[in-house]
Amino acid sequence: MQLLLNILSCPDKVRTLGLEDWDLVLRFARHAHLLGHLYYLMDQNALWELVPEKVRDILMGGHIYNRFFRLQARREIRQIAEVIQNVPVILLKGAAYIESRCGAYGGRRLSDIDLMVRQSELTAVEKTLLASGWQYGEVNEYDQHYYRDWMHEVPPMVHQYRNMEVDLHHNIVAPVSRIKVTAQKLFDKAVAIPDSSFLRLENKDLILHSATHLFFNDELRGGLRDLVDMHELCMEFASQEDFWPELVSRARELGMQRPLYYALSSLSRFLKTPVPAPVMAESQKDRPSFPVRVLMATLIQRQLAPESINKLNTPFVAWLLFIRSHWIRMPLPMLIRHLSHKFWRSKFSSP
Repeated sequence: MQLLLNILSCPDKVRTLGLEDWDLVLRFARHAHLLGHLYYLMDQNALWELVPEKVRDILMGGHIYNRFFRLQARREIRQIAEVIQNVPVILLKGAAYIESRCGAYGGRRLSDIDLMVRQSELTAVEKTLLASGWQYGEVNEYDQHYYRDWMHEVPPMVHQYRNMEVDLHHNIVAPVSRIKVTAQKLFDKAVAIPDSSFLRLENKDLILHSATHLFFNDELRGGLRDLVDMHELCMEFASQEDFWPELVSRARELGMQRPLYYALSSLSRFLKTPVPAPVMAESQKDRPSFPVRVLMATLIQRQLAPESINKLNTPFVAWLLFIRSHWIRMPLPMLIRHLSHKFWRSKFSSP
């Protein structure tokens, strides 16, 4: 994995790679869904002459695969724009990067479109999508309750004639979770995307949302790819006068300081992102207790940057992260009820 991390942080490191090294890099990159991103790095840094022909073919395949999904996403975004009008809609994560062409959008792959609207407009927008051909997947009565009463989004939807999933949010964290985010603060600083009817989060909020999504909302499911997103965004925004000095204060304002701590620590550790020392020191004030910090550092290492190919799949680590992700997102009585229901369905529901 270290070879891949070296290239992600400094593409010129491909100059030192032999065929055996490339074999390892490609195996790790495929696992992390980063083949298309490697193509992007080689292309942007004019390094193709250093890449063996067989490797070029593999990276080209990753690029074509990602490009297909990006084209699907752009088409879906255009279709959504036609039916949702006169309502402020924020594109989130991959959809925002691609539509606004920020970060490493050219190497990004995505399988869904994440939208956010104000909660007061959620029902109307949802009805508009449903009336225009989008429909829920397989959701039962409990799933409807789970999403509508506990989560920050409605059940996922897919258009009856297309396969791109649309996730409609009213916040970026669940209202029952330990982190409480006032969505209006995100809307207050959202910026218009040029030549688009959509908005995206302000630069610092883009980082904070990605950090929260990776280190809080899921069991590090986004993996190294999400960390690469943050690295590329930080490198793009670093020259802006207010970006680094105000990042930690914005995180505290929104209640996202703990995910930001994990993000900055991981960016510096794995991708050598040049986080200014004063920013890192200020973020360190929001770190957890020593035992939690050591445990999380180990879990993050094993999940995002395993040392060898044989450690790509670690069921026990995945289980610990699964428990942790639910523990911080739900109060204990709710968590017990939810996990009991999932266990019951997995054991006794009909196939």
